[in-house]
Amino acid sequence: MRKHNLADARALQTYFNQRLLKIVTKRHKHMEGWDEVLTPGLPKTVVIQSWRGQESLWQAAREGYQGLLSAGYYLDLMQPASQHYAVDPMKLPQETIDRLQKDNQPIPPPLTAEQAKFILGGEAAMWEELADAENLDLKLWPRLACIAERFWSPESLTDTDSMYRRLALVNRWLEYLGTTQRSAPELMRQRLAGEMSYQPLDEFASLLEPVKGYSRHAQHYSNLTPLNRLVDAIAPESNASREFRDAVDRFLASPSDRPAGDALRSQLAGWSATVQRVLPILQHNSLLTENVEAANALATLCQTGQDALAYLTGASASPIPADWHDRSAAAVAEAAKRHDDILLPIAPGIQKLVDAASHEQPPAHSALR
Repeated sequence: MRKHNLADARALQTYFNQRLLKIVTKRHKHMEGWDEVLTPGLPKTVVIQSWRGQESLWQAAREGYQGLLSAGYYLDLMQPASQHYAVDPMKLPQETIDRLQKDNQPIPPPLTAEQAKFILGGEAAMWEELADAENLDLKLWPRLACIAERFWSPESLTDTDSMYRRLALVNRWLEYLGTTQRSAPELMRQRLAGEMSYQPLDEFASLLEPVKGYSRHAQHYSNLTPLNRLVDAIAPESNASREFRDAVDRFLASPSDRPAGDALRSQLAGWSATVQRVLPILQHNSLLTENVEAANALATLCQTGQDALAYLTGASASPIPADWHDRSAAAVAEAAKRHDDILLPIAPGIQKLVDAASHEQPPAHSALR
């Protein structure tokens, strides 16, 4: 730094990047760097890849750098397809706007038409700390198709329900082409079930999701840790749970529709029966015993939901006990917590039923996805 009169670490980074740029350019390549490389004096030929969000992406575009957005498209974080679908390189996420307003910071204005030309698009990333050859397709597909549509479609295309309907078809089509996002985890679950019937384990697994973000990394995984547990054999998003939550919303919009309420009760009763069938399997294999807690929590959610629906549809002749809402909400909140590395995403739908049955506003601890 003294030799080249570099004042600080940022100046050193710029000097390093300029040297690296010469090597890359000599090989007829375009240099690309994470948004930390955006320092004064960086040549405009460097493409900026933003993992921190639209703010740094837009800053790069305003300074005349081409850019790509990675934030919001990290498949390894196990977020639902709808969350990826809502991300747009040309729009600030609502959580970013809320954060800036909370901190009394100005909200960046949209890019001009000329500045917007510097945005090349986005990149879907899949880091491999918790993936292997057996379950990699499960973590990539079909959500990668959802992100592809976001990249290659008009900005106005935002119908999430339509996206999910079409994504189900794409998921089957991908399997026909040879991907294994459905078949590989099914074989993993068969292996876990051993000589016992694996169907109950499949039914149970269809209602589960892995924890989100980087919270699972806190378990100190290494490249020698086998990825052979149930959490490694479940999809990032439970379609059955999402469809249940949607059905709850439709029912609560028209609570006089008793057949719809009865259908929900029947579904919850069926899932309760699944818990009873899967418990012997979970208790039989040491790799599955950690999931007994999740199974018991699922049983609690199903029973609580059935009770709420009985009150809502008039199927219960008994009045609602005065403390029922608080007891039920507390039970749902407890069941909604992570169980080892697994979540139960029907919990928000159950909480809505509890609140509706009690004609109360949701308490603070019921702020579930």
